[in-house]
Order: sequence, then C-alpha cells, then structure tokens
Amino acid sequence: MKTHLTHNILLNAVAPVTVNVIGVGGNGAQMISHLARINRCLLELGHSGLHVCAFDNDEIEEINIGRQLYSQAEVGENKAISYIEKINRHYGLAWDAMPFNFESNMGVEAPANITISCVDTVKARQSVFNSFIVLQDEAKTHHHQKPLYWMDLGNGKDQGQVILATVYDQHHKQPLINVLEMFPDMLDTEDLKTPSCSMAQSLQQQSLFINSILCGYAGNLLMDLFTKVRMDYHGYFVNLESGKSSKVAIR
Repeated sequence: MKTHLTHNILLNAVAPVTVNVIGVGGNGAQMISHLARINRCLLELGHSGLHVCAFDNDEIEEINIGRQLYSQAEVGENKAISYIEKINRHYGLAWDAMPFNFESNMGVEAPANITISCVDTVKARQSVFNSFIVLQDEAKTHHHQKPLYWMDLGNGKDQGQVILATVYDQHHKQPLINVLEMFPDMLDTEDLKTPSCSMAQSLQQQSLFINSILCGYAGNLLMDLFTKVRMDYHGYFVNLESGKSSKVAIR
C-alpha cells in the first residue's frame, strides 16, 4: 500500500497554517465551520492552529437560507464577509474575508499552505491550478505562505467527492494527484450554471444534506493530515443514494 508523508510545516507549524477557502456557498460555509473546529482542536494539542482567508463575490439570496448557513437578516450581504464575521465572533478569531472571486493572480498575491476549492465550475478549478504553476518556485514564498496542498470538493444531486492533492513540486517524492488529473475529461466539458430558483426546485437538483455530509468527510481528512505522519488515502467518494462512501487510495 502506498503512503504519503505529511509535510512537516503542517505537523510542526511555528506559525498558523494558512488556508484559502474559495467559495462560501453550500460547501464553503460548512467547510469554514469545520476549519474553525479543527483550529480549536489543534490549539488544544499545542499546534499553532490555522489562519483562514475566504474568497467569494456573491451576495446572500433568499434561496440560500436553509440550504446554506445564512439567515434572513443577512440577505443582500456578501457571503465571505458575513460568514467570516460570524466565525470570528463565535471563536474569537481574526480570519480574513475577500469579497471577490479568486483568480490566478490572487493565488500569487495571497498564497496559502492549503487551498480548498468549493466551486462549481471547471474554469474556477483551472484558475486555482494555474495559480500553483506560477508559484512553483518555492524560494519565492515564506514557509507560512508556501503552497503545499489543494483540496477540492465537488458534488452533484446526491453524490460527491473530496480530493486532496499536493501542489506542483518537482522535488516531491510522494505527489498526490489533483482533481483535474483524476478526472481529465472534466477539462473538455462546458460549465453549466443553473439559475437561482426556489427551495422546492433546488431540492430536486440537490440533496439538502449532501454539502454537510461531504464537508464532514473533508474535515476528517484534514484532521488526519494535521495529526498523522503517514496517510494511506487522499480523498473520499460519497453516495447518499446507495448509502456508501469509500476512501480514495493513493496511487
């Protein structure tokens, strides 16, 4: 069985590990909540914890209430700002919100040790990947900004996947393939944006709990990454219809 050695920066951090979360919608907001809990646990274990920066230019709409973690009073506010402010107040943190879309240049200007993409288009994923290519010269970044891992969350109506990959590093002896490499046909598909609709209509398109369940698996994977020297898996496949989930073995 192949294994991956967790990067020492994550295991023995001398400063908070930096995390960029791209998208603060169904998966993104849930993921930020899990990161806050992970941060609290890591601090209790003597770790330096996390510093999160969230990117999203969308405003909260009526349709987001119920499916996403927003309230009626927040309608019209920016998703990233609104949710990060709630997390900061609840946990006494000083995490950052960026009220605009993440583009390749943002990955260069504000690199992080871990990037978590919670997006629904191939174009957005490609933009994340492109930012890593520009930053492949490790000497240009300090250890607290050095890109190490890319976690991508994606889901359909009642199934989804979490894929953790190593960022491009020509010296890495144990690379983990990313979502674009795992599903190369994705690059040939055209992004389909579904219009905003009622809660009743959205439930026909997507299970109410696919986001929270998928993010639970993602949080578990991250917790293992921060606390285990060796990893024998780098993701999950989840299917609510069959009631089954499976780990993604390292190849």
